[in-house]
Amino acid sequence: MIKKFGFILALGLASLGLISAAQADPYGTVPVGTVITKANCQKYLDHFDVGWQHECTDTTPQTSMPEDYKIVIAPTQSYPVPSTFWDATEKYSKQVSLVPAGDGGYSLKGYIAGMPFPYDKLDRSDPLAGFKLMYDAYYQYQPAVMAFDGLHTLNVDRYGNRYEQRSYGTNYVVEANTDAVYPMTIPNSPGEDKGVYFVNYTEQEYPTQVQYIAGIEWDYMDPSRLPNNWAFIPSIRRVLELSQAARCAPFVASANFSYDDHSRIQLPPTWFKAQYLGTKNEITYVVPEDHFKQAVDYHNWEISYGVFPTDKVGGHWEVRPWLQLATERVPSRTVGYCEAKHYIWLDKEQTMSIAYEDFDQNGKFWRGQYNYNPAKKVVGTNGYSFYSGLWAHLNPDFQNLDNSNTLPVLDGFWFNQETPKRYINYFRYGNPAGLNQITQ
Repeated sequence: MIKKFGFILALGLASLGLISAAQADPYGTVPVGTVITKANCQKYLDHFDVGWQHECTDTTPQTSMPEDYKIVIAPTQSYPVPSTFWDATEKYSKQVSLVPAGDGGYSLKGYIAGMPFPYDKLDRSDPLAGFKLMYDAYYQYQPAVMAFDGLHTLNVDRYGNRYEQRSYGTNYVVEANTDAVYPMTIPNSPGEDKGVYFVNYTEQEYPTQVQYIAGIEWDYMDPSRLPNNWAFIPSIRRVLELSQAARCAPFVASANFSYDDHSRIQLPPTWFKAQYLGTKNEITYVVPEDHFKQAVDYHNWEISYGVFPTDKVGGHWEVRPWLQLATERVPSRTVGYCEAKHYIWLDKEQTMSIAYEDFDQNGKFWRGQYNYNPAKKVVGTNGYSFYSGLWAHLNPDFQNLDNSNTLPVLDGFWFNQETPKRYINYFRYGNPAGLNQITQ
């Protein structure tokens, strides 16, 4: 189980001007050059999320890092998000507040754009700090337009059998956008007339039996609204609106993560209690943009039940400050829900969800996801985005001994103006009616 930390970390490492000595992580950091293996990883568990702690200590091959695998700690690099996100935070955060929503939850009032509650003002002694961090996660920085093609999912069961899938998709921030090259609300988008904040579209390309299955999710500017999900089912050539009970359903066929896992946080946030557990120096894998070609070559990955980057990928392991958020459904909403608790880790500089852990209905650790992060420049801005779980991740189920991993996208991923025109179509990829065009 995760320790409940009794400390507060500032923004990062002293060498980057992101941390003060008085607020340092009591577990310290991991010196550059440290080599971590299966044999010695128990000494560094305080710098791993729960999933990787089990990868280090488990002996079953399905949920264990390879015996000969090495993690070598490199110097920490800085990858800030665009400054316009912080400009919006400074301009609008003063007017944001929490409003009790009943049964222990809170809704948000006064949000316009940016981070609702700046990280540097979070205080663990504040009983509302967890709720504030939960809404920071909901509105974490994302480029206005994101698209990918050739996302390679590698599902491995407990017997080592592999089932591979390929997909493409788009993400649109259609309201509360802070990238200067786009308006705050995108014209002719769901955000303009329906109050949608964020749109996610994913379509399966391979294998044949799942080809053309596609889904759209709408997350709203008003987080108290239930998200909407639609799926196109090619066998009946129909678009179906999914029940909110589907938040626990697998996000795609054969995957071991749910709609709520796939979202930035569990939705809607008014149905959850939240606790800020502090900030911790975590071991993170980052691939600089000039090494993406090596990362796409799957021969450069060690692939067993999980996927692990080798030196040939060209990335590096570094120590970065992560904020830890614990959430659980309010008492009136727990019946039938798949998780007793959910932990989310947010990269403090990138603001984004970087890893998560699920605990089953009995409170036993169940599964988690750890993202391998591409540090990609957001075109048209002065910042970066890690793109997170839509690029490559390790996703083991520790109870059922299977994995739903992804490897770096084969055909590319793009931000904003560099995105191929075919993916910038808010009707086709941002509205449920656009799903009807799949087989036309």
